[in-house]
Amino acid sequence: VYFDSHSKGKLTQLSSEESNYNLENSMAQAQSGILSFTKIRLYSKPGQVAKSRLKLEVEFFDYQPSDDVFLDLQFDIVNCVKGEIVEKEEKGFSCRKCAKNSFSIADPMQEKSSVVCLDCPTGAQCPGGESMLPCLLYTSPSPRDS
Repeated sequence: VYFDSHSKGKLTQLSSEESNYNLENSMAQAQSGILSFTKIRLYSKPGQVAKSRLKLEVEFFDYQPSDDVFLDLQFDIVNCVKGEIVEKEEKGFSCRKCAKNSFSIADPMQEKSSVVCLDCPTGAQCPGGESMLPCLLYTSPSPRDS
């Protein structure tokens, strides 16, 4: 991008094989001649592969290139892991870790059932995620205690 800090760049999605795929924040400002797309957000369902053809459009400060630049990219979207649940959001999906005092040991990528965070059982400590730790000092009431 020349050697300026005035040029601007934009990535535009031309085609996508994955219909559940959104690209956001695809603008960049040159810094010392380098365009860095650091705030790009890709929204897709966890565990998917998104293939896309992108066009790089650059507004140069004092230079106009003669050729368009195209990028063919493949994005491998990571799976959610145990201790997380898949949440549908306005623009896509996200993996959310179970909060403190809840847990989940189910595989969130199993589509057979909906995976939820469960409440921590009485007498256990749940720091969040997939961990459930029994309290060592807790004893269950016995029939003789009544």
